[in-house]
Amino acid sequence: MIKDLVKVASELDRLGLTKEADFIDRIIRKIAVATRDMAPSLNSYDVKGFIENRIIEMKKEIGSDKNRSYYDQQLKRKGIDHLKNFLDAAGEKIFITTENDYTYNLWVEDPLDELSKADPKSETGSIRIFREDLINTIGKEHFDHIKGPARKAGYTLSEIKKSGYGDWQFSGNLDELNGTGYTRNY
Repeated sequence: MIKDLVKVASELDRLGLTKEADFIDRIIRKIAVATRDMAPSLNSYDVKGFIENRIIEMKKEIGSDKNRSYYDQQLKRKGIDHLKNFLDAAGEKIFITTENDYTYNLWVEDPLDELSKADPKSETGSIRIFREDLINTIGKEHFDHIKGPARKAGYTLSEIKKSGYGDWQFSGNLDELNGTGYTRNY
């Protein structure tokens, strides 16, 4: 139903009927909020050690590889700063989503919460972690418990992105969307 409403809202926008399209967008948001589940969460203590170790590894890589270009070293330093900022912002819970079975996004705030500052479009407030690293960090049993809800949250997130929720307003052709809701026309 949301997908059909998105098509109607996009068509109304295309025709210049912005008030009508905005009204449909509000309906979509209400449906999405009313039917959504929160993204599953982890105790931040469970993943902070992994992130701290990754920072140490990245620092060693910068120091040991003198042949790296200045650009590569700056990119690595930005990655370290991003991880440190994530750790500083993380509270007791870290939320998790996935749109595939290979990588998972960890968020300092629930990206499905309309009051959250998390921005799914730019993935501000999140870091990406590979599946195997997540399993090694939290354990297979815990991973098996959260992978289904994380996948459902990722799907809901992609539907919200398609619907024009908040600042993530979609303005483009629905045929250009890929399976995760991303398009060149955000």
